Amino acid sequence: MSYSVAVKDERPRVTLYTSSFCGKCRFAREFLNRLGIPFEEVPVYTPGVVEELLSRTGMMAAPTLRVGQDYVTGYDPGRFTLALIKNGWIEDKEDD
Repeated sequence: MSYSVAVKDERPRVTLYTSSFCGKCRFAREFLNRLGIPFEEVPVYTPGVVEELLSRTGMMAAPTLRVGQDYVTGYDPGRFTLALIKNGWIEDKEDD
């Protein structure tokens, strides 16, 4: 399956919450970079982030991907892809 970055005027912000010694965080970062998705990387220990993650997901996990109001905990390329498609960041080329 292949994907392309969608071209839309208004897409929700993409944030990747990471920790410095997290191997899966590196994989998540590489995944987003490979797709050409611009994102903000925020350390999970930034003030307020732990509270946000606990309130939104019920856990504090790194990596956590936030696309708009959708959160994906842990590195899961399939779930990352679904969140990015849902929020207009990528399109499934096979659906054309």
